Amino acid sequence: MSRLAPGRGLVAFMLVASVAIPVGSRVRAVADPTALVGILADVAVDPPSVGFGAQAPGTGARTPYVVTNLADSGSGSLRAALALARANGSGDITFEIPGGGGTLSANTSLSIPPNTTIEGPTSSPGITIDGRNITHNGVLNVYASGIVIRNLRIRNAGLAQLQPGQQSADGIQIMPKRVCGSGSSAGNPCNSNTQCGPMSLCLQGSNISDVWIDQVSVTNSAHEGIEVAGCVNLTGTTGCDPNSTWIASNVTISNSYVAGNGTCPLALCSTCTSCGGDSTGSGGGSLLKYGATRVSVFGNFWDKNYRRNPRLEATCPLGSNAADCALVDIRSNLITAPQADDWVVVSGALAKGNVVGNYFEGSGAQDYVGIASGPNAGQFFASLNSDPMQTSISSTSGITAPFPAPGVPQPSRDEVFSNAGALPRDGLDVYYTIAADYSTVHSTLQLP
Repeated sequence: MSRLAPGRGLVAFMLVASVAIPVGSRVRAVADPTALVGILADVAVDPPSVGFGAQAPGTGARTPYVVTNLADSGSGSLRAALALARANGSGDITFEIPGGGGTLSANTSLSIPPNTTIEGPTSSPGITIDGRNITHNGVLNVYASGIVIRNLRIRNAGLAQLQPGQQSADGIQIMPKRVCGSGSSAGNPCNSNTQCGPMSLCLQGSNISDVWIDQVSVTNSAHEGIEVAGCVNLTGTTGCDPNSTWIASNVTISNSYVAGNGTCPLALCSTCTSCGGDSTGSGGGSLLKYGATRVSVFGNFWDKNYRRNPRLEATCPLGSNAADCALVDIRSNLITAPQADDWVVVSGALAKGNVVGNYFEGSGAQDYVGIASGPNAGQFFASLNSDPMQTSISSTSGITAPFPAPGVPQPSRDEVFSNAGALPRDGLDVYYTIAADYSTVHSTLQLP
């Protein structure tokens, strides 16, 4: 993440009515990406993250932009800052909102361009992005490499558009896709040039890697809280070629609060009849599938999700390296029992997972680690986990040594409980932590 070096100044200029005007310490987000004249500064780079996503911050300076209001678009908005970052090849986006923050209501997805950091404030009230009106993809879409997202709350993805039997929006979606290259549709998923408007091309997709999601709160999503996926064998999704071998790799999800995600909120879906089983429920905390691999998951609080805390399903490109084509390292997470399915799932003949030092609490789930039986059985190494009775659990899949993965911190159960998510926690996040279970949350929670 780009930051000013101690004692150094940064002078930024914007072209307004043909006059270059200094605007302070960082570049303000403006609607016209061509308005940026220049940046004169020495910029230091913070230490990298840990886990598979360690290279997400990159090694060079990222152009700084400041979001100054909570509008969904226009000068000073987050969307305008993302447009500037896309036009200039990188971005280090922070917030200076009067009052310290508030809620940004996004009516369409916010697509994150390559080599971009978004960092919310660490003081109350912080930044909440409400995505209830978004119908598909993610509230935040990560379709490119070199992405860091920290200290944000993502809430209510797709809930106002919830339809029985229809997949809705994720809180954060990490997936390589074809996107429009320019114009008002820049960054939107596409299958052809005609979907991008005049004079804009639907760019070719590719593998993505080096993504770090840290200290975020993702709650109450209609589909997944955080989805990590490639495009392998994935049909019917805009931007994904069904014959693609694009994968998403080298991702870290850390120190985050992922709660109440997945579709079976009866209080919000008048035509839903049951919360049991795949036929009436959808999504959950986090799905890793369709070519997702080399994912580190540590220090997170997975709380009262419908299911998937997380779930790894192996979908590997033909000819890929079977040794790590679907690999996840799950360590030192606090995981409460989901409404359905197992706490953690490792599924598919090529799926490999380390499940180490996690804290499993609650009751009602089937197994602390679930694997499909027969030829689709996944492989996992389990060690030093705690079950609801706080007793040690050892491996039951026949794997006696962990799969290779980079080291990560190992916070205690109480440290995870207190420190996961965007801090300080707001009232809704606090409510989730004290609610009895998923059903309690969704029988009492209404969209404000």
